[in-house]
Amino acid sequence: MIFTFNAVVYFYGQQYFNTFGCTKFQISIILFLSSICACLGAISAEKIVKIFKGATKYIVACIVGVSIIIFSSGNLLTSIIFFAIINFMDALLYPIQSASLNAIIPSNQRATIISIDSMIFSTAMICLFPICGFIGDVYNLRVTFLIIGLLQLAFLSVLYLFSRD
Repeated sequence: MIFTFNAVVYFYGQQYFNTFGCTKFQISIILFLSSICACLGAISAEKIVKIFKGATKYIVACIVGVSIIIFSSGNLLTSIIFFAIINFMDALLYPIQSASLNAIIPSNQRATIISIDSMIFSTAMICLFPICGFIGDVYNLRVTFLIIGLLQLAFLSVLYLFSRD
């Protein structure tokens, strides 16, 4: 779900930047800079996991949820900064998820679990994208991002409560 929310921000974020009056060229620069941040996130994943250990996935997911909420602020500079942070954290979280799957799932079942994970992501996108588009049309994209940021934090809270020993 977390990756789905990030995908919504990435794709609808382009339109969101357009509502600020950004040109296609300016949006491409924003995407380029956020991609550099994503590369840095992926590179730093191992080091960050060493610092925060098992709590890393919860900390990163929480930062993403809060960042999505701040991204919806309606301030262009703030939105650009938090768009980059979201992309950094998304790229940071992906190798953590992959390592977690590799550690807990036996190799003879891993392909099945990865396929199910991919199917859940695709199904969530199929459901979430039109809903977010509808909310964006009826209200605006700021409201859409605020809602998905809050949903991510709520989802994370429930996940954390049920995953505790």
